[in-house]
Amino acid sequence: MVQILIDKEGVVHKQKILFKNKFAKSDNKYEKNVIQIIDNMPNWIPGIENKKRIDFRYNLPIKFGQKIKKEHCG
Repeated sequence: MVQILIDKEGVVHKQKILFKNKFAKSDNKYEKNVIQIIDNMPNWIPGIENKKRIDFRYNLPIKFGQKIKKEHCG
């Protein structure tokens, strides 16, 4: 689970990993993959409140397939 901040233009900023896979190796390859996924995402549709664009935080679950799990998990 990772928390991201989407600004008024829909650009993703400030990712923060909230929950780590308890089986992930200590070399942080798993976390680096998560950061890479977020860095390569396209812009989002900005949040709207009272007809105005706003910055908002979103908790994004990320699941990896079996191949990634085998390479990066314990």
